Amino acid sequence: KRVICRLRKYFGEDRVGYFQTKENPLRRKHICIQEWLKEHPEYKYFLVCDADSKLPVGTALKLIRKAEHPDNQDVVVFQSQINVQSKPTYFVKFLGSGQNICQRIYTRANQKVFGRSVSYGSGCLIRCKEFGEIDVPDWVLSHDIWDTVCLEEKKYRVVFCSDVVTFGGFPGNYVE
Repeated sequence: KRVICRLRKYFGEDRVGYFQTKENPLRRKHICIQEWLKEHPEYKYFLVCDADSKLPVGTALKLIRKAEHPDNQDVVVFQSQINVQSKPTYFVKFLGSGQNICQRIYTRANQKVFGRSVSYGSGCLIRCKEFGEIDVPDWVLSHDIWDTVCLEEKKYRVVFCSDVVTFGGFPGNYVE
């Protein structure tokens, strides 16, 4: 509440909203998103971040420019490259290296060859109206894969924007 209050003071009451999910006791991200979309039909885009996400200055603007380009009207999810923000343990170093290899080889190759990619569920700009058309079951754990498949079925695309980098945290060890 303190953060919301400070943001409203800085940006103005009309520019800072607060949303808390009502029917989602497990706080599942995809359920929160669908509830938010129903409550806020006035928005064209939304940017999905995790609690540990960090976005460099200008990230949202870069993604919006891509979304506004006429060639990208069938794209619903603009996925950034997600880098590890810190590597405090060997586990994180290895996990981060694997993520980096995956994004540099597999994800970029899919984008280049097929003109599409997969959603990682974070660090991405999404078109509200089109995303609101998909229905991912509540029980789904890995909603990002389901998001991609459901969008493909509706003839929409997810694209990987390798030139837009965001940062995320990784668990410090296997148990986390």
